[in-house]
Amino acid sequence: MKGFKVKVVGEYYARSEIMGEKRIVKQYEFEANIPSLTAALSTVKNKLLTPVLSKAHSDYIMYRTYHITGITPLDEASKQQMRKVEIVYMDRTSLVSYIKDNLLPVDSRLYPDLFKLRIAVQDAKTDPDAYLKKLELRRPDLEMDLQIGDLNPELHKQEETPPSVSIANQSKTETGPSPNVDKKDLTPASIAKQTTERVEGLNQDMMKTGEHGPLDQTVDEELEDI
Repeated sequence: MKGFKVKVVGEYYARSEIMGEKRIVKQYEFEANIPSLTAALSTVKNKLLTPVLSKAHSDYIMYRTYHITGITPLDEASKQQMRKVEIVYMDRTSLVSYIKDNLLPVDSRLYPDLFKLRIAVQDAKTDPDAYLKKLELRRPDLEMDLQIGDLNPELHKQEETPPSVSIANQSKTETGPSPNVDKKDLTPASIAKQTTERVEGLNQDMMKTGEHGPLDQTVDEELEDI
């Protein structure tokens, strides 16, 4: 099989069973295959998010955030292309190797959060001197974060291993089982219809509550695709 397996995590808007028309935010996680790393995040956003989440979560209304947290090459050609992957898509193991190979002044131990480690590596790559000056100002706070994390491990989980969210997993604000949906009845046409209705419902809800502006963007969206 050619291409890449990507791990995607984020949040989506869901209908609440106990709060009427109110919507709540839930987490999701899935893996899927893409043919190329070119515009990988756009491929995930435009080709995978709605079909995958609509099928996996019967309460799905609309995605809120999305991050690629891991990429696995599926053939030799993909392994070669993987060497050119941008920092924004690297997992922790790849970032640590990148730091070593490029002699960057980044101590990965200071960044248990995957996304913060990506930013640190990018900053060090762009301007090592500026990164070191910034690091010296922030080091006491970063060290304190590590100490707090060591003393309270249940409060600080590694970003690269987020809690797994299954189809039946419930939001903390919701009780009772999720509605049962026969996955065999979900066709591309029905998924598109459901998605249109959900988006329209979300827009109406946002107008009723006086919310304006686009949905939250991820850090990944602000960076260029490869």
